[in-house]
Amino acid sequence: EDACVKNTRAISYMPVPKPVFYIGLKDTDIAADPEERIHKDACMTLLFELIFSMSSKLCSDLYEQGRIAYGMYYGYSINDRVATGTVAGEAHDPEAVYAAVLDYVHKLKTEGIPVEDFQRAKRVEYGNFVAEFDSPENIVNMLLSFADDGSEMLAYPMVMQSVTLEQVTEYLHKCFDESKMCLSV
Repeated sequence: EDACVKNTRAISYMPVPKPVFYIGLKDTDIAADPEERIHKDACMTLLFELIFSMSSKLCSDLYEQGRIAYGMYYGYSINDRVATGTVAGEAHDPEAVYAAVLDYVHKLKTEGIPVEDFQRAKRVEYGNFVAEFDSPENIVNMLLSFADDGSEMLAYPMVMQSVTLEQVTEYLHKCFDESKMCLSV
């Protein structure tokens, strides 16, 4: 499959009070080895956390400027067949939000990822993983997801801790390319 998205925009009109947007990231670089995939998942999960969480510079600036409703929902998913990243939220001007996302990603690519943001993202994601064990349903979903992909669920925290800033930066440059992204409103 082509690494680039087929369409960069998709717009549907529905009776909603505020536009809802989705930013999609297409990732066709899927390793055959489950251990490589779990490592990439950890790197990309950290990237999505440090770019799109409410504690990120991007999200807090967009919120303070009134461009988005509180927070954005985001995540990355990979298995042996497909890999995607998504970001969703509400905004009066989704195009402006998308432009801000692209600008922020470009800034991170040129200036580098702040070490403190990377370390915060690692702490948050470790905490998120541990919090999943508060729900039997979440435990079952994680077990099935990891088993389906041929990887070990309990290895994930160690993989996450082993991720380096250099590895995350490499994925930032490889995966966050406008030709691999689209905006749906």
